[in-house]
Amino acid sequence: MDKITSRANGNNHNVLYSVICAVLSFGACLAIVSMLKDNNDFYAFSNSIIALPTLVGCYFSISRAFKERGRILIISIILGFMLSASQIFGKNLLRTDCTDCQNIKVWLAILGLTPLFSSLLINLYVFLDKKKITDSVYKLSHNKLFLFSWLIIFLAWLPALFASYPGVYAYDCIFEVRFALRDEVTMHHPIVHTLMVKWFVIDLGEKMLGNRELGFFWYCIVQMLSLSGSMAFALRYLIKRKTNKVFTFIVFLIFAFLPVNPLMGIAGTKDILFSAFGLFSAVFFCEIVDKAEKADWKQYLGLGIFLFLTMLFRNQGFYVFLVTMPIGILLLKKRRLITTITTVIVTVVYLVFSGPFTTNVLHGVYPDYLKKEYFSVPSMQLMRAYHDENSVMTPEQREYVESLIASYADDGAGRLGIADIYKNWFNVGLCFEDPMRFVTMWFDIGRDHTVDYIDAWGRLTIGLWYADMNYRDPEAFHPYWEYIMSTGDTQEYVILERTTPQSLQGLSDWYDNFTYQDPYQNIPVVSMLFSSGIYFWVMMIYAGWCVCKKKYNYLLVAVYPFVYWLTMLLGPVVVFRYVYLLALDAVLMIGIMINSAKDETSVDIAAGGSK
Repeated sequence: MDKITSRANGNNHNVLYSVICAVLSFGACLAIVSMLKDNNDFYAFSNSIIALPTLVGCYFSISRAFKERGRILIISIILGFMLSASQIFGKNLLRTDCTDCQNIKVWLAILGLTPLFSSLLINLYVFLDKKKITDSVYKLSHNKLFLFSWLIIFLAWLPALFASYPGVYAYDCIFEVRFALRDEVTMHHPIVHTLMVKWFVIDLGEKMLGNRELGFFWYCIVQMLSLSGSMAFALRYLIKRKTNKVFTFIVFLIFAFLPVNPLMGIAGTKDILFSAFGLFSAVFFCEIVDKAEKADWKQYLGLGIFLFLTMLFRNQGFYVFLVTMPIGILLLKKRRLITTITTVIVTVVYLVFSGPFTTNVLHGVYPDYLKKEYFSVPSMQLMRAYHDENSVMTPEQREYVESLIASYADDGAGRLGIADIYKNWFNVGLCFEDPMRFVTMWFDIGRDHTVDYIDAWGRLTIGLWYADMNYRDPEAFHPYWEYIMSTGDTQEYVILERTTPQSLQGLSDWYDNFTYQDPYQNIPVVSMLFSSGIYFWVMMIYAGWCVCKKKYNYLLVAVYPFVYWLTMLLGPVVVFRYVYLLALDAVLMIGIMINSAKDETSVDIAAGGSK
């Protein structure tokens, strides 16, 4: 009798569980419409047969996942809620320019999607945990494979360079060369990159080779060697880790043949070398974490050198370093001394370089307009509030905002996806003349118009966290990446001319179409490889995996790109070159998760023992 009762209770429990999962699945189907980027005028999803397999898939995922308990369930629900919110808020911002965060229906939709995204994450973590992975054996040594992959990746990019000869002389190149020629090497751009571009274009190209374009061509060669070398170095790490051959080969194909990689390789911007050196640093972080007790001075030397190089090619690199290394000291308990020594040495070297050496030897100048960068977010928020709430703002508030950005106070363009148009004309002097008044006024306006502030910041940063963002950004005048050469007054700027060989004109036209028409967005799944927002979520999923597996020391691999991502939330625009480091580092994070079964025997420093 007891067995029958127990069985009946069990059956009742299973039925109740199935009903709950069915309800959650139906709720997810109802909420999916809220994240689709169409206006659903023709009931594209709700009145479509595709909703049936979607409902079945939701039920299968949810019913299987929510049998899990403990850490994996909590982490997945938190990440699932965040991902749901990002998808719905992002869609609203893209379509209507507002998050609609004050609407209860929006929050109900977020809650409806949360079980689905949470279940997908749970199933992913369970799959990674239970998947049996055997070590991959490579016939060649990892050093030979490093050199071989480096060569192949570099050669695969050469057609793009020759088709665009001498490369993509765009972005800030013309401004950097102009400043350098006038002996006004400003710190608005990294001084090392400014002098580097000037040396290749003027000193090597014009003065030594008699051709500016040839000089910039050799700049691109050096940059391509650095970037492809960093990718080969990451592949070397995966090979040393005996990572699955299929995954490693896919990564190799992406590095060599994904069109955006050669485009980044030939782009004359400091972000590319920063990303290359950042990837080198990430590999050293991985190796130090893998062998926390055995990591030798060579790994720390390599880490210190490449972290220093990242600081030379990105102004916020030093601040990212200052946050990252203390976390490293905290996590690497048995390597704290050498980690601290590395941190101190790199800090001292950088301070000497950026201080007396930059000022007295390189003659770097800190321009006043550099301060305008700090006001990218406030300028967008104030202008959004001004344009949307002008009628309810106090006369004092309206007058103050107009005095800050007088040129654009009445142009009606209060909802752009880029801050350049406002922060470039921002009255910085007025802010620093009476900083407390600025802070007080900014806070008071934000308190009265909080939603406007949220919407302005969200629209400015949408590409950093919304995986389904459309490119180019319809509310920004910057393309997602560049291919067309910079033009301008030849009396004011050094302008280079593109010379495409006739045999490669078709390839050049293809890259032009790829850059400015974004045809890849028509290809499901593949389009995600080009999304700046998706790499943030790879990083978050990796961080969740580290917590679920109690491998807290492996969080160090994600700390540097995450802190760097935080600094971008204060920037004036989102373009791919800014997030390229995250895209490169994502390969290492995925590789570590795939190899999770083999990590069970590794020493977990932060957890204080081995398994």
